[in-house]
Amino acid sequence: MRTQPLCAMLVLLVALETAMAASLHSTAPSRVKTNVAEHSAYNQSCVPQRVVATITTPPANGTATTTIETKTVQSAGRLGGPQPCAGVSMPTAVVYYQSKSNFKGMDQLNISASTKTIRTTG
Repeated sequence: MRTQPLCAMLVLLVALETAMAASLHSTAPSRVKTNVAEHSAYNQSCVPQRVVATITTPPANGTATTTIETKTVQSAGRLGGPQPCAGVSMPTAVVYYQSKSNFKGMDQLNISASTKTIRTTG
């Protein structure tokens, strides 16, 4: 007997403040809250910048949520580029997706991510 895991293929359309858009694909098990996208930002000195992630178009067959979590910058980004601040921990906007019960197929959501300069006075 052959079994197939229940899963949802998710297409993420991410628009960054710099007007660069990226299309990312992720696979999420059915009804499991899954990390499908992350966005962090930093300046040339690897000082973290505040990131705001907004779901501009919610998925039709599930729910999407955003949160800020402390993550370590990996050596290569999801789009394949090298990360000059690899190994640095910083606040990261994380997007989670969870499909509806027994949903199998493709779902889509749009995310807008922008950075805000953190100003300090002293």
